[in-house]
Amino acid sequence: MKINLLSVAVLLFICVVESVQPAGAQTTIQETRKLAEKGDVKAQFSLAVSYIRGDGVAENKIEAMKWFRKAAERGDADAQLNLGIAYDNGIGVTMNKVESVKWLRKAAEQGNANAQFNLGTAYHNGVGVAENKAEALKLFCKAAEQGDADAMYFLGEIYRDGDGVAKNRAEATKWFAKEAEQRKNQEEFKKWFRKAAQGDADAMHSLGKMYHDGVGVAKNKAEAEKWFAKEAEQRRK
Repeated sequence: MKINLLSVAVLLFICVVESVQPAGAQTTIQETRKLAEKGDVKAQFSLAVSYIRGDGVAENKIEAMKWFRKAAERGDADAQLNLGIAYDNGIGVTMNKVESVKWLRKAAEQGNANAQFNLGTAYHNGVGVAENKAEALKLFCKAAEQGDADAMYFLGEIYRDGDGVAKNRAEATKWFAKEAEQRKNQEEFKKWFRKAAQGDADAMHSLGKMYHDGVGVAKNKAEAEKWFAKEAEQRRK
């Protein structure tokens, strides 16, 4: 069974999640660029997002990858993830599966669930790295335990089909059920995300809680803290 890497959809989703700010908190592209040029990692990531989306600048995926690389080299896990996906798909860079694995590994080692899932698929399929289904299973489990629904689904398939493991219908059913529940929670996450983007403090709190607990989204303590901080700032206004 071949498992497909998440591609452009993941790239754009990560960008959107990281770039949203509450109403009234936006900075200009000029301000972002100045900060990025001074080495501010968040600004570098944000500028890359702007180039991906054509937000305030002309869409330019090559320029986007330049800024993702700068942020990735300074240790930003989401930038590393996006750069890994870009190399896997040839988005703004020359396709290079080995380079893709290198950046996915860096993000996965920081606990990024999406990177763990994508790196797991590389090991499972033997793309950019020697096939190793035991390592793939370990990575899928790490991602699933953090709330990654795609990892849950593929764990279900792996146990159902006996792909690198003994067939286990009960284990397959367990992971398919977890995936279904997480997909349902993702709809709730999207609802609160839209409200938070409009400056709703209660929605910001809900987003923080969902990131903290891995409900509807992969666990991410940094994101949880970010949304709790945004909530506190919004309530002080």
